[in-house]
Amino acid sequence: MAETIVIPLADLRGFDAGRLTPDEHHRLDVVTDYFTISLLVVPRRGAEGLVVLNNGAVDQERAAGAPVFQRSTWSREIRHHQIYVHDPATGAPDFLSLGWGQMSPDKWAAFYIGRVVRALAVQLGVREARNRAYFGSSAGGFMALALLADDEGASAIINNAQFDWTRWMATGVNALRHARFGGMLPADIREKHPLTANVLNLLAKRARPLRIDYHVNVASTHDRKQDLPTFNAFVAQNPRLCADVRVHHYFDKSAGHNPLSKDRTLHLLHEAFARS
Repeated sequence: MAETIVIPLADLRGFDAGRLTPDEHHRLDVVTDYFTISLLVVPRRGAEGLVVLNNGAVDQERAAGAPVFQRSTWSREIRHHQIYVHDPATGAPDFLSLGWGQMSPDKWAAFYIGRVVRALAVQLGVREARNRAYFGSSAGGFMALALLADDEGASAIINNAQFDWTRWMATGVNALRHARFGGMLPADIREKHPLTANVLNLLAKRARPLRIDYHVNVASTHDRKQDLPTFNAFVAQNPRLCADVRVHHYFDKSAGHNPLSKDRTLHLLHEAFARS
């Protein structure tokens, strides 16, 4: 992989993605006033669509302080342009396993990441939102919906996603709220920061028609009892937004909350623009 390209956010529109070698990995660091967004970009020769892949939980011992781009080893098996996103909320100084984009109570990385990804999409020749798809499993599913919120006409493919991060497992939630929210209780975070705590609140606030495919393992207790009912309630309460939202149940007791297999995930990514 070539040396990392560092770009100030203000200069991003002037960046020439045409200089990137097709079918190779390219590291970009986009520097904002508050944090750096680390990306891996893979332009694919002849591609018309773009998939944006978000991380789930990060194994920080294995990462050893470096940005993580989950599934990037699959890049040659994905026919679309690709942008892999490292959640800066899992980076320095705390190196959390889970961050959901929460940099501080008043700084949410998703708003910045979305702006960056949309600009790069245009640079890659993907100008039409319908040719952009956001993917993620678990915390990555939360981030995929967060990025979808400001890209009207794009789509999302999510797998065993979290929708309200404050209701996830106590270990991950407690680490984040103590690192970034001064130990604020989950209920208080939900009350004071409803749009960044619960990504479905953000989608409802934006009030734009949605294209989402939600794949959920109903053998996973937390997904079946917590997140699936939350999503079903959102769909029921927002019928005009959710005419093109589909929920796909599957049952895999051995996998639990873990994501779908590589083969099944690749199939979903390959078919990301089939409805278009």
